[in-house]
Amino acid sequence: LPYVVLGPKHDPSFLLSSRTSPHVLPITPTARQAMEASPEEAAPPLEERSRRSPIALFLMMGDSLLPVAEVPAGNLCAVAGLEKTVVKCATIADSPLSPALKALALQARPMIRVAVEAQHGKDLPQLERGLQRLHQVDPAVEISVERSGEQVVAALGELHLEQCLKDLEQRYAGVPLRVSPPLISFREGLDPESTEHASQHLLQGLHAVA
Repeated sequence: LPYVVLGPKHDPSFLLSSRTSPHVLPITPTARQAMEASPEEAAPPLEERSRRSPIALFLMMGDSLLPVAEVPAGNLCAVAGLEKTVVKCATIADSPLSPALKALALQARPMIRVAVEAQHGKDLPQLERGLQRLHQVDPAVEISVERSGEQVVAALGELHLEQCLKDLEQRYAGVPLRVSPPLISFREGLDPESTEHASQHLLQGLHAVA
């Protein structure tokens, strides 16, 4: 089947006026041919449509993965082969005219932020690839770059952060890391009580002058 990946911002109505969309990516040869072909061209032959897909399916059985050819409806599964296509959240469909599923809204927000860097400068490319992979795998982690150039990992709590850093160093980046103490963001703001007191003092001063 001509499977495609639909980004969270995909709008099927956009394809009515344009045959291309930045939020649609083909992941099978037949999908790529269908998207590049003109409407007047015939559909690909059956042997082309039956060409094996580059993705693989697995049933999630506890802590193990069982490879399968298809997954019955209603089951959770793991999909391999989409690392270069899916950044964080996407919808797999057999037509670009399908609507995209909305991304899950997490109730918890990352609270702890630390800066990470490779101990050796030559390992910077591996660290960047590892951060990208961690961002893909964990839906709750956030990766950002500060104005100073620091690469920051934000996690839900201490245990979550500890596991993220362990996976980053041992599995995804595979290089020794230096981790900063937790970062604290300072932002200016107004305290309602202080603002009210300041207004009262200002009014008292104006009455005294009058």
